[in-house]
Amino acid sequence: LPVPQETVSLTVTGLSDFSRHDACQKAARMQLNKPVIITGGHRSGTTLLGLMLDSHPQITTVDEDKFDNSKLVDYMEHPAYASCVAFKLPAEATAFRQFGMLPALTGLCCVRDPRDQILSFRNLAYALVEGQPGVAGTIYDHGAMHEIGRYLAIIDPQCSHPGVAEFRRIAAIPALERTRRDSILMGALYWELNNMLPGLYAAEGLPVHVVSYEALIT
Repeated sequence: LPVPQETVSLTVTGLSDFSRHDACQKAARMQLNKPVIITGGHRSGTTLLGLMLDSHPQITTVDEDKFDNSKLVDYMEHPAYASCVAFKLPAEATAFRQFGMLPALTGLCCVRDPRDQILSFRNLAYALVEGQPGVAGTIYDHGAMHEIGRYLAIIDPQCSHPGVAEFRRIAAIPALERTRRDSILMGALYWELNNMLPGLYAAEGLPVHVVSYEALIT
């Protein structure tokens, strides 16, 4: 079972030399800051929730494409950020133990009707070969397939889940040869594993609130 082992190594821009700031000011900001982790599966409403929170004057949302794991604490110390920092990190949903080290952390886990989420993720097409149809996000090697491997490593390290056999079968097929049925099966498995996250967060003692995509848009 292929399970990615890499850690977060994305790039952040716009931060200056943190050493210039007084240690007392940093400590005060750390005590006042109440970080939020926005997580959930792709196409579950994490972007919408992040934008809604960012519109509040006391909240700054850090998107996953600007997040640098090595500067996790710096986000909460630097005066350029609001007193509450929300990290929108659906791709790092399984890193809850790492984020649990942050003080006063609150988790917001987005969920969505499986039919809508799977369809939305399937409709994301990733082009592998110019001039050929793109690969659906649910069977893309760096999409749902990548995330399923990470989920299984945390949720089911013994590989006892009934969907493991199908995952292995589909993973062994070249991406362009995977079928519509394969994309639906992997979308359903991705949705199921993703919706186990709130229970995992709670088991680690992390406050987590489930946010319904349907509630956000009504």
